[in-house]
Amino acid sequence: MELPVLLLPVFPGTIPTGFPSPAEDYMEERINLNDLVSHPDSTFVVRSQGYSMINAFIPPNAMLLVDKSITPKNNDIVVASVNGDFTIKYLKVNDHKQKLVPANSKYKEIEIVEGMDFRIWGVVTHVISDPKNLKDVC
Repeated sequence: MELPVLLLPVFPGTIPTGFPSPAEDYMEERINLNDLVSHPDSTFVVRSQGYSMINAFIPPNAMLLVDKSITPKNNDIVVASVNGDFTIKYLKVNDHKQKLVPANSKYKEIEIVEGMDFRIWGVVTHVISDPKNLKDVC
């Protein structure tokens, strides 16, 4: 399916989050949001729910771009299925174990053990969120 091209203006340079600096009066270039998707045939969008990934800047209702073609590696944020339930967590792997780790200490890690129905559906490549969804938890 051919995606329509959506071009949005890009502010030239960066803007500090600390002290204000003089701003330019114009936008120089445009960004095509399709450029965020490297593999369109294997990318999907999922909306987050809950607060377990809030310290990874994934608030409730964030839209996540997820690429199924990327081989997940240690510290990637993944969409996974554990015993039929979906979750979004950091993937932590070493020679001895594999686990899914939340970005909020109020939630428990999920250690992947033999006998679990465990599947990684994809790697989160981008997060699109409304900053209002972060303000109540910061």
